[in-house]
Order: sequence, then C-alpha cells, then structure tokens
Amino acid sequence: MSHEIRTPLYGILGTAQLLADNPALNAQRDDLRAITDSGESLLTILNDILDYSAIEAGGKNVSVSDEPLNRARCWKVPCN
Repeated sequence: MSHEIRTPLYGILGTAQLLADNPALNAQRDDLRAITDSGESLLTILNDILDYSAIEAGGKNVSVSDEPLNRARCWKVPCN
C-alpha cells in the first residue's frame, strides 16, 4: 500500500523541483518552494503513519535505549 501513496507524491515533488530549476520560471519560484515544502511535510507524515502501522502490525521492532534524550538533537532537524 505504501508505494501506491508515495509514488504520486514523489512525482509531484520531482516535477516541482524540475520547474524550480528552470530559470524561465523565476516569478513562480516561491510558489514552487511552497509546493515542495508542503509535499515534503506530507511525505514525512505519511512515512510516520506507515511506520506506526507497521509497528502495530508487528512488522517492525522498536528498541528502547537507556541513553538520555538529547533535546537539542531532536529539535535540530524540524527547526532547520
């Protein structure tokens, strides 16, 4: 099921990137960036949902660590 959802999304993201690289479309660059950013956010959410579903179904193992949580590292990716 995951590839049926991911493949069209990758198509949208790839096409938006190709258009963003076209110098003739400078006026639309902000719109293309919004499409790309929104698509990447949607892909992250989709991947998280699919991972959670796999964990629930027993298809993925979750490991627990005694290592303390590094808050700065956790926020680095979402904030950049």
